Amino acid sequence: MQRNDGINFKARTYVPYPMIRTNIELKEYIIDITKYKNSDFVRIGYKASDKIIEQGSRVKNIYIMIEGLIKCFLIEESGKEFVQEFFGTGELFGELEIVNGSTSLCAVEAITDIEVFKIKHEKFLKLIEKDKKLNRLYINALISKIYYKGTRHSYNQLHTLEEKLSSLSQFDENTRSKIHKQDLASYFGVSIRSLNRALRKLNG
Repeated sequence: MQRNDGINFKARTYVPYPMIRTNIELKEYIIDITKYKNSDFVRIGYKASDKIIEQGSRVKNIYIMIEGLIKCFLIEESGKEFVQEFFGTGELFGELEIVNGSTSLCAVEAITDIEVFKIKHEKFLKLIEKDKKLNRLYINALISKIYYKGTRHSYNQLHTLEEKLSSLSQFDENTRSKIHKQDLASYFGVSIRSLNRALRKLNG
């Protein structure tokens, strides 16, 4: 699959949301927990392209990113893929299923080699009952996701593809080169052809 190596992207507008979401405070606190306390968090690695969560599966764990990059996406009945979010350091996933007990709406796949902390839902629930700081960080993470989705979708409704592509300027060429062009197109809800055309227009 073609990657977007070599794109010399020129930012034109400010995009009010992070394309790759991170949560450094949560990551650092989990590291502290695992260092200084008995912990049910397990540190585990995955290779690029590994599927961590399958769409429609029963999720039993919460995951917190230590390093690397993943995508959260869903596949529609037509077979078309839509990338909802890219997650980086400190972001958590599998947390929504702990609230409503449903199967996973999305799949989660590693884009690069990654490391995560993993903990069973029931153990995490017991932990946040006792640990006030972790409880606050968990609630803040949920609020942040709601805010992100509202901001992103409202921005996307009101701006052109060229303007939305300014979010690529938030990270360096090395990071951009790790993301497939197809994933970028799925994230912006356009075809590869439309993505390439918009990039050429911006860089022309």
